[in-house]
Amino acid sequence: VNRQMVNVKRAALLALISYAFSLAGGFLAAYLMGVEVMNTKTPTSVWIAGIFTTIIIAGLFTWIYFRDPAISPSGREGLQFALVLFIVSFLLDLMFIIPVMLTGMTSVNIIAYYTNPFFWVIVLVLFATCTFVGQFLQKRAKGMQRTSSATAESKTTTDKPMKKIAVPAVKKSSSKQSKKKSRR
Repeated sequence: VNRQMVNVKRAALLALISYAFSLAGGFLAAYLMGVEVMNTKTPTSVWIAGIFTTIIIAGLFTWIYFRDPAISPSGREGLQFALVLFIVSFLLDLMFIIPVMLTGMTSVNIIAYYTNPFFWVIVLVLFATCTFVGQFLQKRAKGMQRTSSATAESKTTTDKPMKKIAVPAVKKSSSKQSKKKSRR
């Protein structure tokens, strides 16, 4: 199995789970703010809550993504993960959310939603968060490598056998000789 393919599969699976968390987080935030999600224009307060939710969820899922030892954390890999999150979320919106909007079950205007500047701020926050987490984890891993190599170097220097120091031999006297000496 191609390494890149494994990364895409892992990223897509995490994107599905992340989408569910984001959707639930958005509905929870709206509920706590007393906003009827299906029958209203999205208020600014919900968009701002969405920004914070995006930072938390994107950061968490990016961290989980990089827990796989086969994936080396980096800003570039974090950016690619963000792209997968965005594409999967958009496809899921096409499959589930947009049809609901088009059937008239909600008064939310689809064009107004996707052209709202806050939507694009959230997209930018998504990409920035995933890139930052990847970069942070890369620097942290490099720091840990330096620390572990320094520890290994110090171990090799302390594990070397010590030089033997010549100590003058003390001649043991036999018990007969010591008895003779004590009689004198």
